[in-house]
Amino acid sequence: MDRAVSAFCTESKPARSLSWLRLLPMLLLCCLVSFFFRSALADDAPSVSRTDYSTLDLQVRTLKKEVLAINRELRLLEEEMLYPSAQQLVMLLSVLPQPDFKLAEISIMLDGVVLALHRYSDAENAALAKGGTHRPYMGRLKQGAHQLTVSISGRTAEGDTFQRAIRQPVDKQQTARYIELRVEPALFSDVPLLNIYQW
Repeated sequence: MDRAVSAFCTESKPARSLSWLRLLPMLLLCCLVSFFFRSALADDAPSVSRTDYSTLDLQVRTLKKEVLAINRELRLLEEEMLYPSAQQLVMLLSVLPQPDFKLAEISIMLDGVVLALHRYSDAENAALAKGGTHRPYMGRLKQGAHQLTVSISGRTAEGDTFQRAIRQPVDKQQTARYIELRVEPALFSDVPLLNIYQW
């Protein structure tokens, strides 16, 4: 299956070389905190007052905010390096409000190869019901025409199980491709519809 995936999706080799970047913010925070504690203890230890500790606490909080900001920037940089916008494919799942509807699982195939298979928990269903979205797939996709197949299964308000599947062509250009998989209520049925929107 991995060979088939690599036929249209390229491997993300920079992931190994960037794994140390994830540890960099925590290492920086630890070094800075230990430096400040050593400098505070190296001064006259018996004369340390409560205001000195509050100043040190404020400095540590400031450093923590800076490290978190650096970590956020590193994650964005890593995502841009791993998934350049010219090759990026992002799929999002949303569910329009439906009473007592439970999504069980989703399966996403591209050109006959399974890209994602996800089973939804009660907490994930609750988040989707409140308007949340789930990103079941993000990866690279070569330019050209592809065939997308999405199937979902779940349980209706009456407790009946259902399955829906939809197939749609995807034409990948030189820009990022975003695909929304939207589960919508049907007008004359308890079984919801599955629609695909591309932009």
